[in-house]
Amino acid sequence: MGEVLSIKHKQTWEVCPWCGNKVIVIDSRSIYGRYYGLIAECIECKARVKLNQSFKGGLLATPEIRQQRMLCHEKFDSVWKKGLADRSQLYKVLADKLNIPRPACHFSYFNLTDLKRAYKIINQ
Repeated sequence: MGEVLSIKHKQTWEVCPWCGNKVIVIDSRSIYGRYYGLIAECIECKARVKLNQSFKGGLLATPEIRQQRMLCHEKFDSVWKKGLADRSQLYKVLADKLNIPRPACHFSYFNLTDLKRAYKIINQ
């Protein structure tokens, strides 16, 4: 199935912060049917986060958090993917409006409250 998330990742888990069960690293094919990289996932509640080379970890996301992340990314990503703004600059503006350091401004780091705040800002 998978192995316990190793120390090489930015954030490590042995137990899920939501339900207290074991967290393992799995291949994304087991969830999505195609490969998007590795995923840290709780064996019980299925809270998860994607792991990749440029971004190594974030908050394990419950279904509600995953839904809010998708909403944020849908709006946010549409701006830079259309070439209307630079992605890095958008994150800087969002960080400034959230009053957080730029390195901490990533949707995978946000809890549900932060995601809802970010969503309101993105939609202004």
